[in-house]
Amino acid sequence: MKIYHLKHREIDKQKWDLMVAASRNRLPYCFSWFLDIVSPGWEALITADYEYLFPLTGKRKYGVHYLPQPDYTQQLGLFSVYEVTETDVRKFLEAIPAKYRYIDIQFNSANRLLGISDFEVKRRRTHYLDLSPPYGELKKNYAQLRKRNLKKAAKKHVSVEVNADPAMALDFYYSSLGRKLKGVGRKQMALLKKLVAALMARKMCRLYSAHDSLGQLMSISFFIIDRDYCIYLIGSSNEAGRNLGGHTLLFDQLIRDFASTSKILDFEGSEIPSIANFFKSFGSEEILYLQIRANKLPILLRWFKE
Repeated sequence: MKIYHLKHREIDKQKWDLMVAASRNRLPYCFSWFLDIVSPGWEALITADYEYLFPLTGKRKYGVHYLPQPDYTQQLGLFSVYEVTETDVRKFLEAIPAKYRYIDIQFNSANRLLGISDFEVKRRRTHYLDLSPPYGELKKNYAQLRKRNLKKAAKKHVSVEVNADPAMALDFYYSSLGRKLKGVGRKQMALLKKLVAALMARKMCRLYSAHDSLGQLMSISFFIIDRDYCIYLIGSSNEAGRNLGGHTLLFDQLIRDFASTSKILDFEGSEIPSIANFFKSFGSEEILYLQIRANKLPILLRWFKE
């Protein structure tokens, strides 16, 4: 297997996207237009005819090239029209250009690696819910707390709206939660707005919003909708939404809408126990993916962080 390193201008994006669409472990994050938004100027490792694809989402800071995981992009790594083996993953890791002195990236769940010298491998968790059963069967697997929250929302006449004004929803997200999150500022919100607009234009995004009996917005959730997955992108609730089970109602509505399909709901996991337990309470299954780190900086620069 010969691996080629392509600079951004050398990438045939039409061929890239065709192969991403046909890949066995396809994820929306790997499409060229998605990468253009979250990691402008990205580069790539490929094989002949683009049968194996590995995006390089590099940045530069203080003259140092580094490879971070882009915002709003949970999993990247190696994609292929063939089954990806551990040997394939090792070869591509070893082919990462030496200019990247600091690496902190996350592979997709189809990429397996037991360990490799010079790299730290950490297991991370997401949660999948197979949406192929009918809604009634899926709901039976909800935890009792989720069922009680749905009854409470119905009793309080909480309503759900689909694909409401995304600008209003993003403003709500930022005001109710975003400013409390470390690193979420104007730059990150501008990126998020651009990404949501691109997803909406491609009919790959669904926005759910919950409203109280007076029509006041109290919870929002954005989901990426792709061929194989419904992926939870962002969401938030104000105090009323938290008290009335708004977020439970929004996830339930998506599950109701996509039940009996071949899609998988990817909750995008969480290492925070309370959030992970919320995702599990819908009957989801824990899925592992890998975080890969390497610090090849000179000793005096080991403090460097992205």
